[in-house]
Amino acid sequence: MTCLGVLASPVVAQGFGPDELLLDFPGQFSLADVLSVDLDMDGDLDVLTAHVAWVQNLGGGVFDAPEVLLAPPESLIWVRAADMDGDGDLDPVTGWSSFAGGTRGVWIDNLGGGAFGAPQSIWDTPSNLDTYDVALGDVDQDGDVDVVAIRGLDIAWYENLGGGAFGPVETIAPVNGVVGKVQLADLDGDGRPDVIAARPNAGDDPLSWYPNLGNGVFGPEQLIWAELFSGLRSPRVLDMDGDQDLDVLVGYQGRETIDWFENLGGGSFGPPRTVASSIIMSSVDHGDVDGDGDPDVVAGKPSFGGGGVVWFENVGGGSFGPEQSISAAGVNVWSVEAGDLDGDGAADVTWNTITSVVTWNRSLLGSAALYCSAPPNSTGAASDISIQGSTSIGSDDLLLRASGLPQGAGLFFYGQGQTLLPFGNGLRCIGTSIRRLPVVTSMGGVASHALDATNLAQPILAGETWSFQYWYRDAGVGAGFNASNAIEITFLP
Repeated sequence: MTCLGVLASPVVAQGFGPDELLLDFPGQFSLADVLSVDLDMDGDLDVLTAHVAWVQNLGGGVFDAPEVLLAPPESLIWVRAADMDGDGDLDPVTGWSSFAGGTRGVWIDNLGGGAFGAPQSIWDTPSNLDTYDVALGDVDQDGDVDVVAIRGLDIAWYENLGGGAFGPVETIAPVNGVVGKVQLADLDGDGRPDVIAARPNAGDDPLSWYPNLGNGVFGPEQLIWAELFSGLRSPRVLDMDGDQDLDVLVGYQGRETIDWFENLGGGSFGPPRTVASSIIMSSVDHGDVDGDGDPDVVAGKPSFGGGGVVWFENVGGGSFGPEQSISAAGVNVWSVEAGDLDGDGAADVTWNTITSVVTWNRSLLGSAALYCSAPPNSTGAASDISIQGSTSIGSDDLLLRASGLPQGAGLFFYGQGQTLLPFGNGLRCIGTSIRRLPVVTSMGGVASHALDATNLAQPILAGETWSFQYWYRDAGVGAGFNASNAIEITFLP
């Protein structure tokens, strides 16, 4: 396993735990999707991959051994999950390419309790109609889940006739060139799912949508954006700006940006708004990885882009902070997925390499929060507390850090509960059960202490919540001492 290093620029928390292996298919080359989805309907997210295999979440991000559901000789690329037969659980949907002659799309009946039935056919087409991606949704508004497919010559859909039986292919639009990815979402607000298509190998790399007119009929192509050889990747649909309509997030491998397009209403879109530039990525996704209620962006990088997985914080107003590392493994990442696997309210990140190694990183950002304001000290700055490393007791790598300090001695202290009481030139923000940590000396305006949580006078246990603050001398100013703001941490196993 690869452990993460410390970020060069501290934030409230480094953010993510170490790489945790979910499954590995040695010697297999795979451009395969990975999903986080509750297959056993027990309230937590399991992991499903296009190998096709699933890994059961036993609770809190503890996983069982992987179970292979389908292992055909062909190359599997995509996997989705939805209730295809109307029995209340989620059935995996997948397909394989034409390398071995013939392209098939199937769904696998979820029998409940972690048991799965035999694959059921959706389509079986000639080898020259390779299927690159699918999206699942109720296209014709009849109460069951249909399938939209991106094929070699067209965008098409298959009607669910009931109980998971499917009708013949129905063309939505012919296309020139290879079509890459497809999504279903209501872009124009009329209650019907529209088709969003990204076509990275069609010359001008168009990102388009097709309005659903009802009864399985679609209108002409509506262009969102097109740019020659931009290398369009991974369209995702979400409400990025909180205005109650759906925007579109995409990555551009050719021009090395991640952008989002604002829905201006009725399916009309503005120009690209940059999330990140100078980034070579293979896949993007979104999720609230820091637990603050808005969607952040995660991205996987191929080996020629440096490899690894990164994220960008949504700082509000459609703007994003700088790149932050999730896993600096340097491996060739193909797909990335954000989902809350450990149930702590912050999205974790799962990713797959082209060598079929599926890994996840636990978000630790939902377990730490700053509170209480600190007044300026003799430097003119207010002292700010932060942490680096993991809030996991088992990881044992948490570093307490205070910045904006005058030169001199101080110490970190911790306790439980919150308060606001005058304390020297500042405030004491911690309520009761206060304990002191060893005296340290600030250097260059910064003081730090490596916390050994289980080897304290009052040991800290997983599941407990403690607050931390920094006290320091500030000679010649008022009472002669001051304090930082405070951070409350809920410790993970």
